[in-house]
Amino acid sequence: MAATGTRTGSRRAQPPGAALPYRFAIDDLARMVDAGILHEDDRVELLSGQVVTMAPIAKAHAAAVDQVAAALFEVARGRATVRVQGPLAIATDTQVQPDVAVIARGRVAPGTVREASSIHLVVEVADSSLAYDRSVKLAVCARAGIAETWLLNLVGTPPGALVARRRGEADSPILEVYRDPDPYSGTYRSVAVFGVAEAHAGASVAPLAFPDHPVPVASLLY
Repeated sequence: MAATGTRTGSRRAQPPGAALPYRFAIDDLARMVDAGILHEDDRVELLSGQVVTMAPIAKAHAAAVDQVAAALFEVARGRATVRVQGPLAIATDTQVQPDVAVIARGRVAPGTVREASSIHLVVEVADSSLAYDRSVKLAVCARAGIAETWLLNLVGTPPGALVARRRGEADSPILEVYRDPDPYSGTYRSVAVFGVAEAHAGASVAPLAFPDHPVPVASLLY
């Protein structure tokens, strides 16, 4: 008989009678709104069954979202839909509200889980939420098999470095491009970073779904 507390793989076995967190599904969110627990305009996401409150949008964040949306409207014109800060169901227990998403055209019922192939690109603008966006938001996108996610990093701390900023330090935003998702590990195998130097050199990034329409990095960074 296995003793309590022994390890199975990398996960510790649950002791008998241990309390487990309740995991919500997308339909539960609609019922919460109907019951008045949530308002339909509340900024919340459902991430792997957990309801998470989103941070208020600061002016710099809002301006960056406008820049991204303007650039991607040109890319997607007549070919796809650009959704700005709207709900996007990517799994039965996950409904995100990315800053910008480029999705296949056509209406679907609210709460319908979209096939990964119908989600061309997800873009998050990160400032105070940078660590969370990198660790949690990227993971749920990768697990859903979303082919490409961009992180417009207003703080400028590159991947792999500590997310920290000194008071009064000037921001140098960077664009992080994540591709080739591994749904099992919740990571992206390919990461490219574009900063101010690349922007000044005229670098551009073409979404995988629209290789004929590159987006100048400068149009996103400043």
